[in-house]
Formats: sequence, structure tokens, C-alpha cells
Amino acid sequence: MVPFHKNNATYQLCLVLIRSAYFGLVAIHRQLAICRRLKHLRDASGYTQKLVADYLSVSQAAYSRLEKGEIEISLTKLLALSELYSLPVSKMLDDI
Repeated sequence: MVPFHKNNATYQLCLVLIRSAYFGLVAIHRQLAICRRLKHLRDASGYTQKLVADYLSVSQAAYSRLEKGEIEISLTKLLALSELYSLPVSKMLDDI
């Protein structure tokens, strides 16, 4: 077995792949945390998914997928939810 050296192309490629995987996992974790926060805000406000979906001009199914993390929230939708919940986006995303 040939040892990896820092100037070895295979070693460099492995580092790139590991970093990409790590940052991908961080992004997924952050996305899921945002989804949990959106569900918490909705529940705390006593809103239904249908009401929030109508506010965002999307179907209830699409909003449900957003809360589950199956689709990413757009900045436009995030700003609209900020208005709905009367919270600045920074407060909505605190600790995320």
C-alpha cells in the first residue's frame, strides 16, 4: 500500500471530498433546523398549514414538504413568514 502524502493528487482529492461531504451535512442540518423552527412558529401561533400555505400562495402539500425539509425555503417565502409571525428574520433563525 502506498502512503498518502500531502502533495499527492489522490490525497488532495480525498480532502476535497471529505470537506464537501462535511459542508453538505452542515447545510442539511441547518435546513432541517429551519424546518423545525418553522413548524414550531406555526404551532405556537395556532396556525394551520393551510392558513400559512395560503398566506405564501402555495398549496398545503407544498408547505408540508417545506416543513419536512423536502424542499428549501426561498428568501421571499422566509421574508413573508417573517411578516406573518411579526418577527425579524434574524430572530426566526436564532441559534440555527
